[in-house]
Amino acid sequence: MNLKGTTVAMITPFTKDDRVDEAGMRENINYLIDRGVDGLLAAGTTGESATITHNEQKK
Repeated sequence: MNLKGTTVAMITPFTKDDRVDEAGMRENINYLIDRGVDGLLAAGTTGESATITHNEQKK
């Protein structure tokens, strides 16, 4: 594997009822891509993997 460029460990946004905020996640992804980020690490890279389900991680 040959990684180049900038990769960001993303946060996972949550709704008020503690579900993954899918619309917020899309907004974050688009924001980062629009600013030239080359790679994204999502769903647990900043510690939230213990609070989301496996199905949420797969999404």
